[in-house]
Amino acid sequence: MRKYLLKSLVLFIAAMAVMVSCSKDDAKENEQIDQNGGEVFRYQAVTINLNGVDLSQNEYEATFAGEQVILKKSGVNTLIFAVSPNAPLGKTDLVISSLNSATIHYDVKDTALTDTPENTLSPFLGSLDNYTNEVGVSTFPEYQTSLGLISAFNSFYTDADAEQKEVMAKLYKANKASFDYIMMSGINGITGRFTPTDFATVSLDLFRACVEGVVIGAAVIGVSNWFISNPPLFTAIKIVGAVLAGVALGLCAERLRDFLVAKSNAVKLSFSSLFGTNDRSSFVSFQNDVSLVAPINTYRRSVDMSDAESDNTLMTLFFGSYAIYNDTLNTINNAIDYINNYNPFDDIPNLVTRQIPVTSQAEQEVMTQEIFQKLELSVNHPNLEIVSKSLQSNGQLNMKIKIIGTPSSLPVESFLNYSYSDEFSSFSGTLPIKVGNEELIQEVVIGTQTWMLKNLNVSTYRNGDIIPQVQDPTQWRNLTTGAWCYYENNSANGPVYGKLYNRYAVNDSRGLAPVGWHIPSDDDWLTLVNNLGGINVAGDKMKEVGSTHWTSLNANATNSSGFTGLGCGFTNGYGFLSINEITLMWSSSPSPVEGYTDRYWVLDDENSKCKPSNSNSVTTPSNSGYSVRCMKD
Repeated sequence: MRKYLLKSLVLFIAAMAVMVSCSKDDAKENEQIDQNGGEVFRYQAVTINLNGVDLSQNEYEATFAGEQVILKKSGVNTLIFAVSPNAPLGKTDLVISSLNSATIHYDVKDTALTDTPENTLSPFLGSLDNYTNEVGVSTFPEYQTSLGLISAFNSFYTDADAEQKEVMAKLYKANKASFDYIMMSGINGITGRFTPTDFATVSLDLFRACVEGVVIGAAVIGVSNWFISNPPLFTAIKIVGAVLAGVALGLCAERLRDFLVAKSNAVKLSFSSLFGTNDRSSFVSFQNDVSLVAPINTYRRSVDMSDAESDNTLMTLFFGSYAIYNDTLNTINNAIDYINNYNPFDDIPNLVTRQIPVTSQAEQEVMTQEIFQKLELSVNHPNLEIVSKSLQSNGQLNMKIKIIGTPSSLPVESFLNYSYSDEFSSFSGTLPIKVGNEELIQEVVIGTQTWMLKNLNVSTYRNGDIIPQVQDPTQWRNLTTGAWCYYENNSANGPVYGKLYNRYAVNDSRGLAPVGWHIPSDDDWLTLVNNLGGINVAGDKMKEVGSTHWTSLNANATNSSGFTGLGCGFTNGYGFLSINEITLMWSSSPSPVEGYTDRYWVLDDENSKCKPSNSNSVTTPSNSGYSVRCMKD
C-alpha cells in the first residue's frame, strides 16, 4: 500500500531529476564545487543539488552570467534559482560566493515556442479546471486561497493580449515538468492500513516533495522581477507563479496536517500495568522457568515543538522543510497582495502559518509484531536468564525467566531492561522484577494501599492445610466448612480469574490470605473507592480495559488504578453465572443490614460503580462462591 501511495512522489522525484543541474556526492562545505550543470533554459526554475553541503540559510546570493540572483533553499541540500528571460545564450557560470565560491557551468538555451501560446498553455489550463473540480467545496483554507488565485488567473487570461500569453506560455514550457507534477498531484489524503510510523513517514515524504513544489512556484514568481519596467508582463508572470505556488502550498498544507496528526513518536512502554517511570514499590513477578503472559504496550504522541531539538534525522528533515515552507509564505502572500491590488474585485485571503503544537499527549497503541521487533528486552543479573520472549496474537507478551547458579537470596530482584527504536524515535528504561522458586504475588499500589494484582488462586490455608475443591453442586450447597471451585469447574479459568471461595473459607481461623495479606474489610474497600473518586465512579478505574474479560458494555473502563478487575462470575450453589459480566469480591466485614449474613463488593459491566452489597440484595448464603482480592497488611 505504501508503494502505491508514494507513486506520485516517485514521479515528482523523476521530474525533478530532469531539472537538477548540479550534483556532487558528499561535497564538503569547505571544498570548492566546480561542476558542469548542463543545459538550462530562459524562464526556468533550476534546482541545484549539493549533496553533503550544509545549507544553513534559506536564501543565498549568487551571480549568474554576471547578474545577481537569489537562490532559495528547497530541501536539505537543494537550492532553486530562476534563469533570466534575458540571460545571455551559451556558456555561463553560476557562482555562489557564500558557499566557498561554488561554481556551476551552464549552457543557456532559449525557450522557443513551437506552437501557439494558446495550444502550449492548453494542458496547464486543463489542469487548473481539473484541480478546481477536485477541490470542490473543500473548506481547507489553503485550498480556498488556491481557488481564488485560479479565478484571478482565469479572469486575467481571458483579457490577456498576445504578448502576455506568449510570456506565460514560455514560462510554462520552461518549467513544464514541475508545473505538471504540481497540478496533477491531487488533493486526496493518505488512506489505507499503516503503522503510525509508516503513516508519519509517508506524510513527511509527501510534505517535503510539496515544499519543493512551493519553492519552485516562488522562483517562478521571481521571474517577474526582470519585467518590472513592463507592468503588463510583470503582472502576467506574477499571476502564473502565484497560481502555481498557491496550488503547491494547498497540497503542502494538507501533507503537513497529515504529519502533525500522525503518532510519529514512541515515548514509553508499559508491561503488566507498570511503566518505567513507576514508583519502585511496584514490580513484575515471575516464577522460575514459568511463562508469564501479561499486557505490553508502547505509547505514542504526535510531533510537537520539543522535537525541534531532536537529533533524529527525520525530525531534522521535517523542521528544515517546515522552516522553508513558512519562509516561502511571505513571497506568496506578497504576490496575493499584488493581485488583490491589481484587481479590486479579487479578494484572495492571505495564507496563515500552520503552527506546530507546543505539547502533545501520548496514547497507548496496540502492540503488533512489527512494533515488537523494534523492542529489545534483556536482564542483566548473574543469576537470571531470559529463556524465551514472544508476542502473542492478542498483543500480550509471553516471557519466561529462569534462575541460574545459586542466588544469595530468593526471590531474585533485578530489572527488565528495555529499549525501543524506530525511524522517528527511541527510548529506553527499566522495570523492577522479582523471580522466585514459588509463585510470587503480583502487587499494585493504589494510594496508600497495596493490593494483589490478581484474584486469589490458593488451595491451602496459611498454615498449609488443604482447602477442599468441591465440584458437585448438591455437596457445595450443603457445606458448612471452607471450599473452593473453578468457574464452571474448568481449571483453565484459575490462572485468569482465580478461584471462587465460599464464606466458610473466608472466615476460617487458619487464614485464607497468604502471610502478610488479609481479606479486605469494608473500611479497606471504602478507602480504595474513595481514593478513586467514590463508589459511583471507582468501578471504571478498577476494571480491565476492553472486552477480553468483560462484555462490550464495559466501554468506559480505564483501569487507571491498575487494579485490573475481571468479570469473574460467581456460583450460587446451583450453577455458574455472569462470567465477563460481573465480579463479586468478599469483604471480611459482616453485613451491616440485620438479617443479611455476609458482605461483598461488586464490579459490574453495566455501570461505573464499585459498590457493596446492600439491603436490596437477597440474603447471601455462606456457600455462595465469590472471588477474593487480598490487601497487604
